[in-house]
Formats: sequence, C-alpha cells, structure tokens
Amino acid sequence: MTKATKEIGDKILRFLNPVHEAKKASAIIQEKINYLSNRRECKGEEESGEGIRKKVREEIEGLGRLCEKQLKRLIDREFERKAIIEDKCKSFTVMVSLVGVISSLMLGMGRVHFTLAVLLVVAFIYVTIGFFALLTVLFNENIVYEVPDDRQDDLNELQIACLANRYKNMIRTNYLSAFYSSIKRFFVLLMIFFVVYYAFYYSQSRTN
Repeated sequence: MTKATKEIGDKILRFLNPVHEAKKASAIIQEKINYLSNRRECKGEEESGEGIRKKVREEIEGLGRLCEKQLKRLIDREFERKAIIEDKCKSFTVMVSLVGVISSLMLGMGRVHFTLAVLLVVAFIYVTIGFFALLTVLFNENIVYEVPDDRQDDLNELQIACLANRYKNMIRTNYLSAFYSSIKRFFVLLMIFFVVYYAFYYSQSRTN
C-alpha cells in the first residue's frame, strides 16, 4: 500500500469514525506521559522519539519559572478540569441512552423503506461510537497523577505531575470532541431521515 493510498484511507476512516482520530492523537499524548514517567524513574528516555522528548523538555522548562505554590495551583486546576469533563460525560451518557432508545423505537415502527432503515442504522452506529467515547473518558482515562506526600516540595515532581495531568486532560478532551462529532453526525442523519421519510410518504399518498 502506497503512502498516498494509506493517507486517503486514513482520512476516510477519520471522517467515518471520529473516535479513530481521537485515538491517534491520544496515542501521541500518551507517549509524552510515558516519557515523563521514564524521566521520573531515570530510565529508558530514549524509548520516546526525539520530537516527543524535545516538546516535553520545552514544556518543563516553561514550568521551571514557576514556584512551588504556583505549580500546586496548576495541578489543582487540572484536577478541576478533569472533574468538569467527567461531569459532562456523565450527563451526556444519560442523553445518549435516551437517544439510543428513541432510535430503536424508530427502527421498530411498522414498515420502513430500505433507504430510511439504512439511515437509521448508520445514525444508531454513530450514537454507539459516541457512547464508546464517553465510556473511554469515564473508565479508561480516569487516572490522575499526584505528588507523593514526602515530595510535596520537590519542584521536579510538581512539574511532572502538572504536565502529566494536563496531558491526560487533553486525551479526555479528544474523546469528548469525538463524542460531539458523532452526535452531530447522528442529528444530521436524523434530519435527513425525516426529510426523506415525509417526502417518500407524501409522494406515496399523492399516488394513491
């Protein structure tokens, strides 16, 4: 497979599945977290790419100008941001459940034209993808990085915890964005469904 073909296939997959893009972006961010962990343990820093190492070092240098109190405040902000993202995901989970039930009911209503059934099935798939993105935030990406009690005054530990929590929130935000994209596609398909539905059955009634 040529590079161009692979890129086209990747673009199509990103369009069809918003979570795919979130997973790719999150994998790169996770590399930064792994580098921070290795740096903290003084082992295997070379396992991360040069670009990753350079970017993280620049961000650590940026935090180097901050004092202990400022770093702790930033860490607390990241914890607050995590809580806000998770609260959104929990509320959206209820909404998605209701949307899923409505979609199932619509699929079961009497005789539906094949095209309309396909639209509903695809719309339901996007609801499922969005639901998966929410569950990923709530269960797979719920780790927080805290500074041990005996190292609360260690600036290096504070810098690493600040960045690690910031990166983790970026991953959570990626999946939340994937949810938004999935639900947007769902409502677009639902709108198309109703337009086609009324157009089709209006023409049928006119014929009869």
